[in-house]
Amino acid sequence: MDRTATLFRRAGQPAVTQPTAIQGEALRMDGFSLSRETVPAGGTFDMDMAWAAVAAPQVDYQTNVWLVGPNGLTWSDKGTERPRVYEDAPPTRQWAAGEWGWDSREVRVLSGTPPGEYDLVVTLFDKATLEPLTLTDPATGAVIGPTAVVGQVTVGETNEGEIEPQFSLTADSSALGLHLLGYNQDRNVAAPGEGVLLTLFWERLENSSPASDFTLVLQDEAGTAVQSWMLPVTRADYPPASWPEGRPVRGQYVVSLPPDLASGTYTFVIEGSPILGDLQVNAPERLTELPPLSPVLDVDFNLPDGSIAATLAGLNGTNLDDVALCTDERTAGETCRVPLVWQAVAELPTSYHIFLHLVDADGQLLAQTDGIPANWERPTTGWLPGEVILDDHLLTLPNPLPEGPLTLRVGLYDPDTGTRLAVGEADYLTIPCPEDASEM
Repeated sequence: MDRTATLFRRAGQPAVTQPTAIQGEALRMDGFSLSRETVPAGGTFDMDMAWAAVAAPQVDYQTNVWLVGPNGLTWSDKGTERPRVYEDAPPTRQWAAGEWGWDSREVRVLSGTPPGEYDLVVTLFDKATLEPLTLTDPATGAVIGPTAVVGQVTVGETNEGEIEPQFSLTADSSALGLHLLGYNQDRNVAAPGEGVLLTLFWERLENSSPASDFTLVLQDEAGTAVQSWMLPVTRADYPPASWPEGRPVRGQYVVSLPPDLASGTYTFVIEGSPILGDLQVNAPERLTELPPLSPVLDVDFNLPDGSIAATLAGLNGTNLDDVALCTDERTAGETCRVPLVWQAVAELPTSYHIFLHLVDADGQLLAQTDGIPANWERPTTGWLPGEVILDDHLLTLPNPLPEGPLTLRVGLYDPDTGTRLAVGEADYLTIPCPEDASEM
């Protein structure tokens, strides 16, 4: 591709080396090309995506790209930038149906990333709201999710020795046969059930037989272990015994805090090795009584084994004047509040996301929200059986509004796999929008 070209209005098909089609509302990606498919840890590569407008976009969209390893964690910088020389396509709101253009992103692999195959993941989002779009397969219409794996990249060995941990250490662990150079901790305040991302920078000790696993312990202020995790030092297909001596290797771990953890200060410790960072845990107020509901739904969402994960009790009708369910009577562009009320049934090891889709009479998506319940503050991994969770969502009506009835679809899904929880024979709950909010 010629990145210095300024011509945008094109017909025909883009010349891509990897034709992979995904679609998000008005845009469809027809494929991409990579500047290289093997990159060393700490290195960069460019990804040139060809996006086409299947309809005139109403908002400005942007993409992001990252690498994901076998453990589901990200092994590249969270944000991507345009390469220094790239084709400058106009904002998507200026695109007409049938036009296409290149979107180029520079992806930087994290230093110390262990070698191996990594998934190339793409997301498409509204630049104004940062809300990710639900991606689909344009050939079948099947929902993929807010992200899509579109290919793979190989990370190779590197001779680089530079790392920059957030907290440096000078601790050898003779029991593990490793030297711990430092660590990163993504947060120092968390809620029960939340995941904490720890990054450890290891180096193999000379003439050692290093262990492949280690034990991470969470201690309370009295030094009592309240939780422990047995973790691999890094990728299972890159055991420390095969590491070159003197070369730092990055390990990443998300550890889920117990859902019933009390408020207080806790400390991460590697068993038989150094003390890591402190963590302030703030337990939420637990509700056990349902508020007035309007309407009452009482619908179960089921795990793959058939057991109940949670129940959607209904919509919070405490203040009916403030309950703005989206209806075809309302004003185009209006923001509507949808106050879901959940009741936990079981402790859940997976942090499920909630999606809320507003569709027209033909099932076409008009508006959506997606994410962790209660404005990202109450992950399902922190729910306790019997607890009531208030989960408000905001939807913005499209302009113009379509004719005919509107419907809400509510679902729970695993963001790592895209798998949705079952609702009877379906994988979402349908809630018809009343013509008048007073009917709720």
